[in-house]
Amino acid sequence: MPDHFDYKLNVNVEKGVQLFGQIGKTFYEAKWIQPREPQIILIEMDNETAYHEASFYIQLNSHDHIIHTFGFVDNDLHLPILLQERAPFGNLSALLQQNRFKPSQQVLVEIFNQIVDAMIYIVAQNIVHGDLCCHNVLVFKMNSNKREENLVKLTNYHNARSIDQPIKNDDRITAPIRYCAVEILRSAGRSNYSELSDVYSMGVLMWEACSQVEIPYTNISNIEIRQRKLRGEKLQRPYQCDDHLWLIVQDCWHNEPDLRYTFSEIKVRLSNIKIEKPSISYDFALNIDVKQGALMPGTRKNNVYNAEWLLRKGPKIVLIKKDEDIATREIEFYRQLKIHPRIIQVFGLVDSKSSGSIFLLQECASHGNLSTLLRENHFKPLPIVLVEIFSQLLDAVAYISSKKIVHGNLCCRNVLVFKMNPYHRKGNSVKLTNFDYAQFMDHLKNGKDEIIATVRYCAPEILESEGQSKYSEASDVYSLGVLMWEACSKGKLPYASIADDNEVRQRKLSGEKLSKPDNFDEKIWELIQMCWATQTDLRFNFAEMRTLISRIKPRVAWHYKYNLNIDVQKGVQLFGQLGKSFYQATWSSRHESPTILIEMDHETAYREASFYIQLNHNDHIVHTFGFVNNNRHLPMLLQERAPFHNLSILLQEDGFQPSQEVLIEIFGQIVDAMIYIAGRNIVHGDLCCRNVLVFKMNSNQRKGNLVKVTNFHNAQHTDETLNDNDRLIIPVRYCAPEILHTRGKSNYSEASDVYSMGVLMWEAYSQGEIPYANMSNNEIRQRRLRGEQLQPPSKCHTDEWTLITQCCLKEPEIRWTFSQLQSLLSSIRIK
Repeated sequence: MPDHFDYKLNVNVEKGVQLFGQIGKTFYEAKWIQPREPQIILIEMDNETAYHEASFYIQLNSHDHIIHTFGFVDNDLHLPILLQERAPFGNLSALLQQNRFKPSQQVLVEIFNQIVDAMIYIVAQNIVHGDLCCHNVLVFKMNSNKREENLVKLTNYHNARSIDQPIKNDDRITAPIRYCAVEILRSAGRSNYSELSDVYSMGVLMWEACSQVEIPYTNISNIEIRQRKLRGEKLQRPYQCDDHLWLIVQDCWHNEPDLRYTFSEIKVRLSNIKIEKPSISYDFALNIDVKQGALMPGTRKNNVYNAEWLLRKGPKIVLIKKDEDIATREIEFYRQLKIHPRIIQVFGLVDSKSSGSIFLLQECASHGNLSTLLRENHFKPLPIVLVEIFSQLLDAVAYISSKKIVHGNLCCRNVLVFKMNPYHRKGNSVKLTNFDYAQFMDHLKNGKDEIIATVRYCAPEILESEGQSKYSEASDVYSLGVLMWEACSKGKLPYASIADDNEVRQRKLSGEKLSKPDNFDEKIWELIQMCWATQTDLRFNFAEMRTLISRIKPRVAWHYKYNLNIDVQKGVQLFGQLGKSFYQATWSSRHESPTILIEMDHETAYREASFYIQLNHNDHIVHTFGFVNNNRHLPMLLQERAPFHNLSILLQEDGFQPSQEVLIEIFGQIVDAMIYIAGRNIVHGDLCCRNVLVFKMNSNQRKGNLVKVTNFHNAQHTDETLNDNDRLIIPVRYCAPEILHTRGKSNYSEASDVYSMGVLMWEAYSQGEIPYANMSNNEIRQRRLRGEQLQPPSKCHTDEWTLITQCCLKEPEIRWTFSQLQSLLSSIRIK
């Protein structure tokens, strides 16, 4: 126990919760009883540790770059307790490993200068520190770009010793194999500690900091490290290490101590380093080409700003503030990749008018990133939608790989969402972003290209490789597997229950894999597992994955509201359509309106059923009650049944001969449904009398009629960028000419539905006559492409025919909208 106490527990200072422990020491939060600066920490020691270590803290207590110790604290436990200042940012190693601090080369030189200052003072006291490493450097101030705004202090004297009193055989102290000098390893009693052995460790510390995250000799046993170092093997040069700085590091590692520089000599050399930064060529000027807007809320690093063009029109844009080194490096990858539909478009660099940082100017994703959308339940995609998203990402990464580039950081956070629809794959558009960690494959061969490992997503070979030189297409494939797992797990962070990245690292290196999420599609799970093969040559490449993902047709666990034979009874089959069978149905225990069961194959259900559910709240769209659970495990929808069948059959069989006034009423109801549909950015795609169900009919009284739109087999979300290769049937007799003109591109829009509405009205006025009857689809296509039009029906008045012709204009831009059509219909007065 100390013979003198400077403070008393619960009188001068108050002990808080335990923070962490080390050999012989436990660290606690603490605060002053009477408020004062600075922040403090209590270190509770066992007697042996206090005897050896505490005296060094007291002796070395008068230097700006050595941790300040206030003194001993008297306490009822009668344990040696030291009171020290607390570093607000923790230790340098943790900051680098967690990517919270990415210092520029100039800032690193400043930090090394401060540590060397501390070591010169320690040497002057005839003391050897014995354990120099980033973990024992505490950070009090940090700024990645401004040298003068950084302050670090040296701590931890567990391995310290006095040069005047060398320890001949200290079995109590463990030599830090990864950092210590070779002469320490040669001497069994470890009596070769000196200023020059600390210089060696200083070189390893500088290597560690320049590597940003890497622990020296990662995942190699102490025995093997010892053998390697004794053979003269050295660590490889970090990727972003200045030439002059690397020379200093190498000179710290001479096998013969006498050939190393002293700390005073290192100080001189560090002060002479002048790191010249290349001039940056900006593509745009702030407040001339672009205007910076408000900070976008919810961005991970609070560095994304809304922006707008000033001198030209273009897509919506954002400005992303990044460190100069990162931004200038990242822009090279975007320029190499040029423009790809599945990679974010970056327009160039913008001077941020802030020292050390630059703006990247890029297109704005309307919905943000995939991780946030999934995690916050703003996006709940069906499996078939996830397959579409994965397919789009595979397009991106296959292209990246073809350019000999590794992305290095594939995760849902780096997937930006431009369009999303949880039910329909064609309503989704995503793009890959963030090339912070990217590198060229050509650089990997020399083993010097080090980038930060994203531990939760990266392949195990990255964690095993010193210098992280094993990035490849195969490592990106592994990460894509984790991304797919994350997306299928509703945005859950991989290894979310483990807070410490080091523990994640160890689990992955021991072969542990992420577990299968609940209700996971088997085919997707099989693909993900192949991405995680331990042997890289057993993983698929991206081209193979694209082929495999295109074959996956996942099933959906539909939300069932009813049970067959309990809530509803299935009757005789009525008729069938492509992918659907219609059956009579009755309620089991209640007397309500007649119903019908629609049994679908899975492909039809994916494409169509969600439209019925989504468009279920309009009086003129057929009402869908919900899904019915059944023993056949097929998607089965329960709908209201139209007592008079569809409008086409009624007209053709003369079962319904509506007056002009009644037809206008029917058209108004159909248009009301279409306004509702178009308002949700949906195109029906197959408007015709066959797809209009009749619930009430009266040939002479307008108010005695009720019709509802049905059949969403051809429906889709409005998106001109989507291809149309999967459309099963184009309704040639009814569709707009722009649909016939294009192959592979979707020109479906509200305007194309308006055109079909015009043909539907022609059909109704023609008493159900099929347009272009008795002609083949090929002949109809040719006639229509030549500009041939339908002729006016005999029962159609001039005003109504004008309305139809305005719907069927060749140019989509000059057709009515449904809202305009509704207004025009309501103004017609039948004489």
